Amino acid sequence: MLWNLREKVSVPGIVEPVSIGAAQSTALNRVESQHEIQQLKTLNKGRDTMNNILCSFFSKSRRIMVQLALVCTVASPVAVCSVYAAETAVAATHVPANLKVGDNYGGGKVAYLFQSGDEGYVAGQTHGLISAKEDQASNTTWDKAVKACQQFKGGGFSDWRLPNKAELNRLYVSRAAIGGFKDHHFYWSSTESDKNDAWDQSFRTGVQNLGYKLDNNYVRAVRTF
Repeated sequence: MLWNLREKVSVPGIVEPVSIGAAQSTALNRVESQHEIQQLKTLNKGRDTMNNILCSFFSKSRRIMVQLALVCTVASPVAVCSVYAAETAVAATHVPANLKVGDNYGGGKVAYLFQSGDEGYVAGQTHGLISAKEDQASNTTWDKAVKACQQFKGGGFSDWRLPNKAELNRLYVSRAAIGGFKDHHFYWSSTESDKNDAWDQSFRTGVQNLGYKLDNNYVRAVRTF
């Protein structure tokens, strides 16, 4: 049935259509426009928040990749994690390809390159142990040795520390390539036996012993990369 808006025809049980005047139409359009504006503001706010998050966690070269991943997968965690993994892999490629023991790198000299099975080893990436180029202290107690390494800032790095027992032995094995060690003296490790004793190592014989923490030994700091 066709309705004539200029002539109302009353039919029982049927709601009659109502003609909309110009004023009412303008009011409805205004409400719709305000609703659209609010939606745009909400979308812009969400976009700005996401951009801030991307700027905090990803380099500029990767932000577009993350944004595309979010659009294509509706913020799929798998897509974001994949891009983050790619970012980490790119960072790892900054290590020189032919890095070897004895090379100057990371504020000191490379003392050891991690191999499969070592803690810190990552397949396809180069990581390892760096030794300071010179001793940080001589004839010093264990407590002072720990502090001397923590306070060392070689190459602008602040993560230097006293090597543990295994790391100290790696310094001994590579002592010729690293250089600067006192062959006839003992060096401290950070590995403790108890509150009074810690392990040290002779750089003449390579033997490791338990030393009294008040003994005076030499100190060489290390860091990992």
